Amino acid sequence: MIKLFCKTAAVLLLLFSAYVTAGTARTYIFINSDIPKHQNTINQLNSIIRKSNSLEDRIFIIDIAEEEKEFRGEITYVHDTTGYYLAEFMPLEIPEVIEVFDDEVVQHYRLDFYGLKLINHLVTESLENEND
Repeated sequence: MIKLFCKTAAVLLLLFSAYVTAGTARTYIFINSDIPKHQNTINQLNSIIRKSNSLEDRIFIIDIAEEEKEFRGEITYVHDTTGYYLAEFMPLEIPEVIEVFDDEVVQHYRLDFYGLKLINHLVTESLENEND
C-alpha cells in the first residue's frame, strides 16, 4: 500500500511539474482560521514559502472564517466573505489544497502531510529554477 502511494505521489508530482512549465498554475488552500490547527498549518506553510521568491503570486490562502484574521506572510490571503471561491472551486473538505491550471481544477488534496509535501516540492522546484 505504501509503495502504491509513493508511486502515485511521484506520478502526480511529475504531471504537476509539466503543468507548471506549460501554462498558468495556481494553488488555492482553503482553511477556516477560526480553527487554531488551520492557523498553525498556514504558519508552517508560510515558513516554507518564504524560501522562494516566485511562488507568492501562485499560492493563495482562501479563508472561510466568519471574521477576517490578520495575516502576515508571503502567501496571498483572501477572506472569502461572499463565498465566491467556495462556489468557484468547490473544495471537498476544509482544509484542502486545490491545484488549478489555466483556470481549470486539476486536483484536490487534503491539507495534511501529503499536501504540505506537495507544496514543499513546489518550493524546492522553484528554488532550483531560480538558481539556473
